[in-house]
Amino acid sequence: MQNFSALSTLKDYEYRVLAEFVPITFLPDSRAMLEDVERDSGAQIGGLVRAEWAKSPEKRHALQRLAHLKLYFNSAETANYAIRNGLYVAGKKVSIRKMLQEPQRCAKCQRYGHGNNEGAPHFAKDCKWVHDTCGGCGHFHCRSDCTANLATESYCINCGVSGHTVWDRSCPVFVERCKRLNATNKEGDFPYFVTQDSSTWETTLSEPPPETGNRDSWTTVSKRGSSGRGGPRSQPPFRGPAPASGRGRPTGRDGPPATNSNNTALGATNRYRQLTFEETAHRRHSRSASRSATSSQPQPQRSPVAANPERTPAPDIHGSFFDLLSPNSRPKDYVPVPTPSSPHQPQPSTSTSA
Repeated sequence: MQNFSALSTLKDYEYRVLAEFVPITFLPDSRAMLEDVERDSGAQIGGLVRAEWAKSPEKRHALQRLAHLKLYFNSAETANYAIRNGLYVAGKKVSIRKMLQEPQRCAKCQRYGHGNNEGAPHFAKDCKWVHDTCGGCGHFHCRSDCTANLATESYCINCGVSGHTVWDRSCPVFVERCKRLNATNKEGDFPYFVTQDSSTWETTLSEPPPETGNRDSWTTVSKRGSSGRGGPRSQPPFRGPAPASGRGRPTGRDGPPATNSNNTALGATNRYRQLTFEETAHRRHSRSASRSATSSQPQPQRSPVAANPERTPAPDIHGSFFDLLSPNSRPKDYVPVPTPSSPHQPQPSTSTSA
């Protein structure tokens, strides 16, 4: 400290994280609310040093109710706890992620360096450009003096494409600058702050699968449909003898039959075999001949009375409804209708005199 002046101050290293979609009712300057966040989230009291909004409250939309909040912790363990478990801010559970270093953009020329200093960060006071450049429409004026409708007239001066502004995080130039910056310090490869704890060594890089000994024996298939069955391209090739015709897959007489699901050869000892046209016709002819021989034999005719002598046949009803009633229930002027004689009833004998 003897080599510094009396006006210098000492600050501890701060671990920065970003809380997403925090209610705007939260007051970052209130120390009591910061302690409430630690107490409600179960974090260490005193680990959260300070907080500030990621965007100035003056630039918010009139109907905006949520905003991003920057949080600063004094230890990596406390910051990792917030990233892993989240925090309760203003009564709302919010997700926390580590803030990464982003490329610095000049507020005057809206570029990430230019000329011989291409890619090098610089401030507006050190910019050599004469005119101010608007980051919204791309014209030569300040952003505060822009009157263009950014929904339809936005223009990015860095990539030269209309439809987005220079502060759009999906801009190809911004994404490329972030990749270059991350390749230098490798801080973006770890979702947590690296400590002695082995759980913080987890990276976001996708490791290649281990090499197998014989890759020729495997066949890459593409799954089709929701039932799990593949299409023609996912079926394994037939390993049997080549067909006599030399064209296509063996079917019918060219080779052993196969199922429709996986085209796997069933072999010579099959339980079911497809009949030929001659065998089918012979079976049909034999079946029809047996049916005709059975129908040509005389069948004995038995009457219901002879089969059961004790059974009396039911009387044939050919009269009116009053014939079924008792004599006392019939009308006085009723005349019974004569019924024809039944073939089962004995006929009275008639004699004729010469």
